[in-house]
Amino acid sequence: MPNKGELFKPTVEILGSCGINVREGRSLTQESGGIKIFLMNVLDIPMVVDKKFVDFGITGEDCLFEYLVSIGSDGERLSSSRLGFGACDLVVAASNSDKPVVFDSGFLVGLITRANPLRVATKYVNMAKFFLKRNLRPNDGFVSNFEITKLNGSVESSIGLGIADAIIDIVSTGTTLRANGLFEVRTVLESEAVLIQKRGE
Repeated sequence: MPNKGELFKPTVEILGSCGINVREGRSLTQESGGIKIFLMNVLDIPMVVDKKFVDFGITGEDCLFEYLVSIGSDGERLSSSRLGFGACDLVVAASNSDKPVVFDSGFLVGLITRANPLRVATKYVNMAKFFLKRNLRPNDGFVSNFEITKLNGSVESSIGLGIADAIIDIVSTGTTLRANGLFEVRTVLESEAVLIQKRGE
């Protein structure tokens, strides 16, 4: 289960309703009712379920799909059930000031050429590559041209720093985007918390 973040408290509550009690604190391995509970980074949970280190996991769909894309799976390895909390969107966002990315006829169109690729900052590197390869069309008609920089946090600041022209990041209310002068260009994935397990188990 998540060790922190937006999914932590709702996960504690839903497990508690099933008689599985999780204590808040620094202990990352706990036990309740004969069930071992491991608290982990949400991005690592799909991997430990897939490799059968644990039987079930609770994470976000964004983290699940980031893992599935990274291993080239279309979802046949892990099954998931939505849990009704942790709703958010993985979106492409850009600056209000110069709007380097626009939406046109089903494609993202950036101010990009072979010499000037669209620079994107994100922690969802695999999802970003998957999405951009299918949805980016340069203005000059060349094959999609982009560069991805991986950042582990505060992705919104990357445009102001000159690292990126656009970002791909998780948004719940949009408050942080607006506070940093950014606007949503397109939704990549609608996400919420999911219970996952290895298929066939």
